[in-house]
Amino acid sequence: FWSATELSVGLEGLPRQHRPATHDALLARGFTGQDRWLYLTGPAAAETPEVPYRRRGHGAELRVELDVDGRPAGGAELSLPAPGLGVIWWLEVEREYRRRGLGRQLLRAARSVLAEEGAGDVVLFVDHDDPKARDRRPALELYLAEGFTIIDHLWSYQRGKGEAEPGGARGG
Repeated sequence: FWSATELSVGLEGLPRQHRPATHDALLARGFTGQDRWLYLTGPAAAETPEVPYRRRGHGAELRVELDVDGRPAGGAELSLPAPGLGVIWWLEVEREYRRRGLGRQLLRAARSVLAEEGAGDVVLFVDHDDPKARDRRPALELYLAEGFTIIDHLWSYQRGKGEAEPGGARGG
């Protein structure tokens, strides 16, 4: 998760249900919070994708891509932040290829690549801060159907309009 530094004015990605005292303390100190993401986890091992995929990158930063009839149909951004742990940061199917099961195939390809790299568990995030602009229900239904579980809601916190706390960002 991201945290405040001397150059920032807030916290991003604090698990609300698992940190209720921290949430209350931040609000008491003048921070405002917004429920921004769902935090999910599941096993890296999954069904094998039924469509060919391409893997790009190396080391801790990876990308998986699907092509349909020689055209890019979707991709996923992956990372390996710690031994045994994989993260799916972004997964998207191009608009003209949606509703054909390619999201499921892309998710399975991403999990396969992470498992090949030694991940036993996978974490992913679903942004849901603007449901009018983006309906995330289809993505969430896919993740749950593929064995992921919701761990918590991640809240983003900000203090004021960008001003630093008197005396700097560090407490005494």
